[in-house]
Amino acid sequence: MPLLTSRKVWSEKDIAFLRDKYASKGLEWCADRLMRSRGSIRAMASQLKLRADKNNEVHKNAIKKRIATVTGTKRPKQSIAIKKMWEEGKFKKHSLERRAEASRQRKKWLEENEHPRGYLGHRHSKKTRKKLSEAGKKSWQDLTTGHHSESRKQKLSDRNRGRRSLGKNLDYVYSRGKGGKREDLGQYFRSRWEANYARYLNFLKKVKAIHAWKFESQTWYFEEIKRGTRSYTCDFEVWENKGEDPYYVEVKGWMDAKSKTRLKRMAKYYPDIEIRLVGEKEYKEIQKKFAPMLKYWETE
Repeated sequence: MPLLTSRKVWSEKDIAFLRDKYASKGLEWCADRLMRSRGSIRAMASQLKLRADKNNEVHKNAIKKRIATVTGTKRPKQSIAIKKMWEEGKFKKHSLERRAEASRQRKKWLEENEHPRGYLGHRHSKKTRKKLSEAGKKSWQDLTTGHHSESRKQKLSDRNRGRRSLGKNLDYVYSRGKGGKREDLGQYFRSRWEANYARYLNFLKKVKAIHAWKFESQTWYFEEIKRGTRSYTCDFEVWENKGEDPYYVEVKGWMDAKSKTRLKRMAKYYPDIEIRLVGEKEYKEIQKKFAPMLKYWETE
């Protein structure tokens, strides 16, 4: 049975011709002989898992031709055209939910199928990795590149804000805490201090000193802020008595700049929210008194 593309039926004869000639003659030659577009040839070659012979002169000349068309330009013309269409509103962005679902489906497909380019399990050579690393560092050091543009910074800020709105609290690379799931608590904590404070709260709940608690249950957004620190997620939400309003606890072994900014903005935009800070002094006092009686207390 002949294979199908989106527009035109491929006959068995055409498929046999492509199998025989693609590796040695290349994409453009086959497109001319079969009177098809290059996109059609490329799609069918991919479906048949055909690869051009890299040592063939036809393939080498095709690569040289492509390089010559973009040498000296900032980026390929196709990319510029697509960017312009985005600016003109001809494309519409998918919602964050749709993008998350597309990512999930793609990951699932890759788990169940062969890598589309046949590179699964391979790695770049040390020479190539070094070259990529040097190029990346050079690009970041150049303040005129897109890495430092205002539009990119805003895009990253909006993306992180969107992830938080979906309930995805982000880990930070500058964190000194030892993150991981604690089996005795049955959930993930970002540091030993947070995990130990949760054990302390469990003890208080057991002796009925508090009614209940939750970890990272509330996030507040600073709508007036468009860049930088735009939200705050509390460490612990604690109810002393059932039916009463909770208070919130921030456990901080060290106060970095972002944390200071978050607490300042909480005080400004949400003055009615009670936040209790557990710093080194408060934590050490709890540790001295309760660590000996709590079985799973983690030491430094």
